[in-house]
Amino acid sequence: MADPQSTLRFLLEYYSNLKIESDVHLHEPSERLLSCLEQLKSHDWVPIKDTFDILNQLRSSVHTLLPSQSSTTLHRQLYTDLCLTLVLTHLLGPPETQDEALWLNCIRILDEAIVFAGAPGERMAHTQHLIKFLQQTKLSGYEPPHSDNIPLISEDVIRLPPCGSQVSRMSEPDMISFLTQHHKRPFVIPAGVKHWPAIELWPSQAYLKTLAGPGRVVPVEIGKDYRVDSWSQEMMEWEAFLQTVENSSDPIVYLAQHSLLRQFPQLHDDVVVPDLVYYSPPCDDASYLPPGNEDGVIINAWLGPRGTVSPAHQDPYFNCYAQVVGRKTVWLAPPGFKKEMYPLPSHSDLSNTTSLDVFNPDFDKYPLFQSEVLKKSMAVALQPGDLLFFPPRWWHAMRSEDTSFSVSFWF
Repeated sequence: MADPQSTLRFLLEYYSNLKIESDVHLHEPSERLLSCLEQLKSHDWVPIKDTFDILNQLRSSVHTLLPSQSSTTLHRQLYTDLCLTLVLTHLLGPPETQDEALWLNCIRILDEAIVFAGAPGERMAHTQHLIKFLQQTKLSGYEPPHSDNIPLISEDVIRLPPCGSQVSRMSEPDMISFLTQHHKRPFVIPAGVKHWPAIELWPSQAYLKTLAGPGRVVPVEIGKDYRVDSWSQEMMEWEAFLQTVENSSDPIVYLAQHSLLRQFPQLHDDVVVPDLVYYSPPCDDASYLPPGNEDGVIINAWLGPRGTVSPAHQDPYFNCYAQVVGRKTVWLAPPGFKKEMYPLPSHSDLSNTTSLDVFNPDFDKYPLFQSEVLKKSMAVALQPGDLLFFPPRWWHAMRSEDTSFSVSFWF
């Protein structure tokens, strides 16, 4: 395991050789960060409190740039490096009040680097190593609290939403048949991921808590529906989140569309990327572009209690959606229907999302949905181990019938 000194050397070398001329938002913070790193190297502790203040101010300033479309990999690197340096200052700085709360906060800061900035490139390894270093050297007496497995599947019969047909079920197609016959419409491969280790491991809350270790935090949604004003997002302790899922607390708390398998790499070892993801199917949508990351695949996790709903919306990618724990009902409809699906207005930034509830539609209020969309829609109840495929821009809505853990592969 890498030690804090190796991370310090990495950052010093990077910023000593960095040349930024065009972006004033990056140049000044980078210069001030280098100054803090040089203080750490030379053990200049006199201005240490000022260093903490400077790093926190810079981190807050750069954080405001991350959600904007103008943010770049350099912005994400800088935010990550500010988080790393802040933690290094606690680890390598002069003796201070070093209680458990301080080290838990350091782990939170490093998780924020992963969640908010993605910890690009080599920084992910340094961030993960520092988290493990803190857990093993500063919180070594930790034992995960006792917890039960995620509740087993209920015996309730699933009632599919109004739709024209059920999604086709088929054995996994080979590459040729997929590219020539099956890439234009949704289908389900029953037990398509039943061989994943995750199928046996992820129902165990003890396993999920132990692999993360103490202090980890994750981004969650608070509330049943992201279209309403009461819905919010926050960072929550992983163990506390799992407890709320186990207790089906109100309001609903949902981990949605998060790269959890990057944040907790052991989870990635429990899955196998479906072959379909690598077949590069053609797309009728002229605006389609595959993900621009290095792998060409975006892997997201979705974990929440029974009753969690994602309203019907569109995504720009092909999707292989693996159901790991619990059951989930999925409703789908073909692309288009810009008027008939009653999307939210463009100024809301949710124009890819419908304003209606496809699971309990009000046909009087949304007559075009009933007359035009319903007959072309389809639905399916996914069982643990099932793999659902659907193409870009297909409308889709999800409803968890039990405590549910799913993984999506956008490609």
